[in-house]
Amino acid sequence: GFFEMDLEGHFTFVNNSVSNILGYSAGEVIGQNNTICTDPADGERMNRIMDRVRRTGKSDRLSDFRVKRRDGDIVPVEMSIYLMKNEAGQPIGLRGMIRDISEKIKSDAEKRKLEKQLMQAQKMEAIGNLAGGIAHDFNNILMGMQGNASLMLLNMEEDHPHFEKVKTIERYVEGGAALTKQLLGFA
Repeated sequence: GFFEMDLEGHFTFVNNSVSNILGYSAGEVIGQNNTICTDPADGERMNRIMDRVRRTGKSDRLSDFRVKRRDGDIVPVEMSIYLMKNEAGQPIGLRGMIRDISEKIKSDAEKRKLEKQLMQAQKMEAIGNLAGGIAHDFNNILMGMQGNASLMLLNMEEDHPHFEKVKTIERYVEGGAALTKQLLGFA
């Protein structure tokens, strides 16, 4: 939207886009002070910026300004303000452009949410890869133990004093293999 104000901040012109953003008709806004649509939380800041533009003649830009609509809703906007001068170079008012950034803010919030979800998914993938690697290495150790226990049992009679202990080692290895399958399933 495009607007113009006198040096005291009274609107002298607004286009249809400004009317749509503010919820007022152009006729309702023209002649009114900008406080009609300035969010009270940003009112003092707006006054400082307008004073600076009037004093220095340099334009200013606000990327996080809020305006108050006729219905009371607060709308986030970006705004640029420029000093208007007459032919003699004397300041006669302010000119500005305003853009409703509500959708941009929603889009940015959705983007941050999706980025957070992606990071979480990447963390889970990394944990899965780690678990898979650990499970694979652990399984190799277990298979070495299983093989050695089986070889010992080949040459061992059941009445040997260590026979039951070696059989217990085999059962523990089988339990470890089941745990390894669970880790691989998680991975």
